[in-house]
Amino acid sequence: MGRSAADDRILTVPDELADVPPVAVTGNEWVSLPEIDPHSGACLSCGVVSEAARALVEFTGEAAESPGNHGGGRQAGPGETPVTGDPGPAARALLLPVVEVDGQPLPLRDGRVSYLAGWIPCWSANAAGRWHLQVTWLAPPGFRGFAVRLELRPVGKEAQPAVPAGVRVGLRVQAGSIYRTIYHRRPLTGPHAFFRHGWTRALVIETGGSLPLAARAART
Repeated sequence: MGRSAADDRILTVPDELADVPPVAVTGNEWVSLPEIDPHSGACLSCGVVSEAARALVEFTGEAAESPGNHGGGRQAGPGETPVTGDPGPAARALLLPVVEVDGQPLPLRDGRVSYLAGWIPCWSANAAGRWHLQVTWLAPPGFRGFAVRLELRPVGKEAQPAVPAGVRVGLRVQAGSIYRTIYHRRPLTGPHAFFRHGWTRALVIETGGSLPLAARAART
């Protein structure tokens, strides 16, 4: 019998994910925030569509060899070492909401996520019973980036008073591994930099990883 055209088709079937914890997600045409933990408010990764890399470039908050890097059912890709154990979303976070009083972090409890307009994640929590923290993640359609809005007010007050001296609210930034994904997720092994930009006064996570030039696949 002869071969039909259907016999030559390649069917891409993704791996099934098991025991995946619930997460909040958002993004637009250029940026994805696919792993926002509803309990801690931690953003575990951020993906950007790169025209230069012709792929998705993903920034994470932990090293490739650290425990829990492939948590949430994610399978290890070529060049990655499968690992076991999970230190928890807060320890693996790329971006983590924090509230400090006189330099000491306050525990954030009762974290929960709601959606504004059906697609904008809004995470809220109680800081040591004294403060109410609200974090909104927004990736406007058409923009090559995203914004994070943090609001802190005393518990029981609807108004937004000035934050007193000694109280700080912000995001802890933890630069970890950077990956490139086309079908498979592969670590970019080149030099990475983490620094404060003098002109914009912004924290920069930069990758100088080399991109693959060619690949060959054999199929029978």
